[in-house]
Amino acid sequence: MNCPICGKGSLKRGKIKEYMFGVYLGEFPADICNKCGESFTDSKTTAEIEQAAKKKGIWGMGANTKITKTGNSLAVRIPKKIADYLKLKNGEEAYIHPEQNKLIIESKSYQRDTTTALLSEKSLAKTWRTKEQDKTWRNL
Repeated sequence: MNCPICGKGSLKRGKIKEYMFGVYLGEFPADICNKCGESFTDSKTTAEIEQAAKKKGIWGMGANTKITKTGNSLAVRIPKKIADYLKLKNGEEAYIHPEQNKLIIESKSYQRDTTTALLSEKSLAKTWRTKEQDKTWRNL
């Protein structure tokens, strides 16, 4: 069967790793184009993917929101469902940055937990020699 997307490749049975909003849902059977890599699942597999997303609490997490003006800045309202899932709290500091055409918002507590997990004080002690660098490490 020819690929309905690129029209050049043929579909072969295989497995795909499925993610939703950056959360891994598992491996699922699919027909995969050998040219463009597009994958197609049947209705049973699609239902299994949906169930995996519901089990992880991310099904229906996407939402539209309004951007409003606050003083000289713009504000983005985060829907309660997303704030609860991410454990965001009113008044909590967050780190915000662009990523191509996306706006990424990370809670400071998430950043701290991730940084602490990825770095060990022993590995940093070898390269961070000043009191300022040591203070920076302690504040992560």
